[in-house]
Amino acid sequence: MATYPWTVGRPLGWGETVSFDDDVPTFPGCRSVFLAGPWEYGQAGSIDTTTESVRVINVVPISDAERTRALSARPEAFFSELLDARGVFAPPAAKG
Repeated sequence: MATYPWTVGRPLGWGETVSFDDDVPTFPGCRSVFLAGPWEYGQAGSIDTTTESVRVINVVPISDAERTRALSARPEAFFSELLDARGVFAPPAAKG
């Protein structure tokens, strides 16, 4: 994830999805992440440093099905639906 901006030649931003060859560690079944901005009232969207303001990016592991939805929806709509569907700090429920 740390090398992604240099691999694709641009910085990361809110509303993007990033995919990996393997599962995200501790999130079985998640080979992608959704990059979210603040989603709670009062949550910081950036941090001011002595040089410039740095954007805070929340990295949310998502399943392949969630990735498909993320790529076909507006980022705000997708993330709102995701927040309503499950806790974003836990892996998606396993399909059984």
